[in-house]
Amino acid sequence: MKFPSSKGFTLIEVMIVIMIIVIITAVFMPQYEKAIEKTKVSEALLVTRAIADANRMYNLKNGSYSANIDDLDIQVTGKDSFLANPRKESRLFSYAAQGQGAPNSIAVANRLPVSTFYTLIIYNDRNGVGCIYYSDRGKKFCQSLGEDYFVVN
Repeated sequence: MKFPSSKGFTLIEVMIVIMIIVIITAVFMPQYEKAIEKTKVSEALLVTRAIADANRMYNLKNGSYSANIDDLDIQVTGKDSFLANPRKESRLFSYAAQGQGAPNSIAVANRLPVSTFYTLIIYNDRNGVGCIYYSDRGKKFCQSLGEDYFVVN
């Protein structure tokens, strides 16, 4: 008795391959998302440090720090937005010269949507960059940034 030759994969083989792909995706997806977010932070940090430097220059000229980003000698791209202080909004971050409720801050970057994830903040009296979190996801992310950052909450 001859069996007909089988060309192709059985259902079990296809299901095993799909399960392997799902497991690999589940393992690596959180690391991929964290790497993408860190890339976004590095871009925001460049802008935030430039705002802090411009605010320090403003302080040298005027004797005090500005809470208004428009007073600084810097061009930050983005649309104008007004929450507590004038700010510029890009697609991912909202930038300001001073944070609401943070009088010693000289540059702030809020991850949009505001107050749902985290804020990067530079103080005039503290070294490094602060990371304020507003959710468990934000807390995990702030803690994963490394030694150059300090968690504020």
